[in-house]
This record gives sequence, C-alpha cells and structure tokens, in this order.
Amino acid sequence: MNQEVNENKGKNTIDEIKKKLERFSPEVLVSMVQALHSPATPPAAKVRIYEIVFDRLMGKPEATIRLEDNMGEMEEAEQFVARLAEEIRAEMGDGE
Repeated sequence: MNQEVNENKGKNTIDEIKKKLERFSPEVLVSMVQALHSPATPPAAKVRIYEIVFDRLMGKPEATIRLEDNMGEMEEAEQFVARLAEEIRAEMGDGE
C-alpha cells in the first residue's frame, strides 16, 4: 500500500506539471512557427522542430528489438559485437 501511495504521489505531481505547462502551449507553437520561417534558424533546428511536431501529431514510431532464443544466433551476435569492439579499440589505439 505504501508503494501505491508513492506511485500516486508521483503521478499527481506529473499531472500538476502538465497542467502548469499547458498554458504555455500557444506561445510555444507560435515560437516554433516563427523559428521555422526565420532565415536565422539553423537547418538542424528546423528539422528538430518538424520531428517534434510530427512525433506529437502522428506518434513516435515503435522501436522493437527481436531477440532469438536460438543460441547459435545469439552467439553469432555476441561474436559480432566483440569483433566490432576490437576494431574500435584498434582504431582508437592507432590515433594515439
């Protein structure tokens, strides 16, 4: 029960923060549109604004990781990661 109280307390705090931030939504949207139309805004910032808008409108794409229970495939993946780590270490060692 004590854990449930703590979980609800955190949720109430998040809800309170969201309500407080909602009043800034129109101002934030106006600022984003102004930034998109400003020649002074770097292209990377404009792309990030578009990402934020599309993530909110359409939802972020789902990211899934598929793990196989087949030990052969897992061992192969582990070997690949080990080889990659060795290559990176070798490259870093060459640069010193």
